[in-house]
Amino acid sequence: MTRGWFESEPSLRRSRRRVENGIDEAAHVAAERLGRAAGMARDGADEAYDRGLDAYRRGNRAVTARIGDNVVPSLLLAGLVGYAVGWLLHARH
Repeated sequence: MTRGWFESEPSLRRSRRRVENGIDEAAHVAAERLGRAAGMARDGADEAYDRGLDAYRRGNRAVTARIGDNVVPSLLLAGLVGYAVGWLLHARH
């Protein structure tokens, strides 16, 4: 009487365990790498935020120092620039 593929049942179990172990190891490695990538992304975002905040503060100080007591002429100049940009954009249509 022949048993066919049932004869190799222990071999199939070993193969199944090897595949499961490989999948578990791959999942562990992927989780580790994902954690490292998330940490690097978080660090990069923090650094970009700090640089942006620093640039904003420097720009704000520069504009404030430049305007000083000349608020009205600065507002008029800003209004003229805004009007000119609006006119140029409208003229394109």
